[in-house]
Amino acid sequence: MKLAMTRVGRFRALVVAALMLLVIVGVLSATFDFEEIFAALLGVTPIMLLLLWQEYVNVPELDFIYDPTEPEFHPELDASWVLADGQPQGITQWLRIGVRNNGRATARRCRPELFVERWHEGRAPSAPAAERKSLKWSAAGLHFIQEGLGAAVDIYPGATEHIDVLVNPLRVPHVTRTAYGEGEASHGPLAAWAATPFAYFGLGVFGRLQDGFSVGDFQIRLRVMGDNLNAPITSRWSLRLARQDETNRTQFRLTRIVR
Repeated sequence: MKLAMTRVGRFRALVVAALMLLVIVGVLSATFDFEEIFAALLGVTPIMLLLLWQEYVNVPELDFIYDPTEPEFHPELDASWVLADGQPQGITQWLRIGVRNNGRATARRCRPELFVERWHEGRAPSAPAAERKSLKWSAAGLHFIQEGLGAAVDIYPGATEHIDVLVNPLRVPHVTRTAYGEGEASHGPLAAWAATPFAYFGLGVFGRLQDGFSVGDFQIRLRVMGDNLNAPITSRWSLRLARQDETNRTQFRLTRIVR
């Protein structure tokens, strides 16, 4: 099995290589002309500096950002795409989290995922399955999802891209949410759905029981992978969905878990 070396591992390897180089130089200097060795080292030094630059300076550095006071993280918009019943989705709530690139290089083909790790006691059938759920970037158009291209985006240095984490079409009737969400030890009707491609196409939210979040408390984990990241970035969050009003709106409360 091929193992990816971490940045710390590569740094240690470079240190060992440098020490070995010094030993070799010391041995050779006893038998060869030191000026020739010094000239050879001068030729190698720019290459070593370039490798160090590419490995430790010119790299992407991603981090999650979220501010509950900013409307960009919980917008309410009039969505025009069509759901499974053939009608436009209409007014829709989203819960979004930003991913910012604080590094010097572009993060290539980043792909967001959601894992549901814990949920409230007395799990209702509507609590989402603990499977890996591929999410949608907010900036990715729906036609890209249909073509299978919307799962990955490039994040440029200093730029922020937002992930659609949860989606809540307000026009999904309360009776439908209750039919899905009620049951033995239930915590109420469905309040939102994981923003997977299936929430926008295919069966739509009406048929995605396994992606439905009922009201209650959850612990989720977000992961972003990229082609040129040293390792995926992950973060755990405490998520609370408060009870809805007569308009089917949901109150989202998201807190990052720092350990």
